[in-house]
Amino acid sequence: MTALASPRVRPLLVAVVLLVLGALLGVLWASVIPYAELTVTDTTAGMPPSESALLFSGPAIFALMAFAFGAVCGLAVWFVLRPARGVSGLLFAVGLALVASGIAIQVGGAVADARAGDIDPHTPGTYQLVDSLWLTGAGWNALSAPWLLLICAPGVAALVYFVCAAGSSDNAWLPKGQSSDGIDGADGFPEPAPDMPQPPADWSYPGARA
Repeated sequence: MTALASPRVRPLLVAVVLLVLGALLGVLWASVIPYAELTVTDTTAGMPPSESALLFSGPAIFALMAFAFGAVCGLAVWFVLRPARGVSGLLFAVGLALVASGIAIQVGGAVADARAGDIDPHTPGTYQLVDSLWLTGAGWNALSAPWLLLICAPGVAALVYFVCAAGSSDNAWLPKGQSSDGIDGADGFPEPAPDMPQPPADWSYPGARA
């Protein structure tokens, strides 16, 4: 238990847990999304508009799940990694959310493709189809933006971290043992200033009136 509570071990444990949760998030996404059905005949291949709409539900569901996962990342780093609060904790939460989102996208896509199976355009039948979470065709104005789903979790992680900092005392944002004025002290309080030397009781400054 002492080793698990070590300041050096705890960030590693938090990172491993969140990365594993990212992989599980991808598996969960592939298990709950609806799959569109593609009908292949001897002459054509297509799907009705109702099935085409299902292709957009996959990325939308992942975005919602990524928002929730980003909140978990922000809260986990804020409460578990108390000594790392501050800019380092914020960057740690955002970085973990970013990497875990990438793992979720990759794992979710692999599991979804395995469940849907391969599509043979030359063999008539009904096939399941799912849109890729790597939005290769997505754009942001005139720029290609396949990273749109990748920034959902990091953005929420940063927002939640800032909310936790804003809702806490001044010293809660700082690493443990450091006060808001930069002076180290027990429990985050500054050390008392030493007593200032006082002049003798019968001393007066030159030129003072008697």
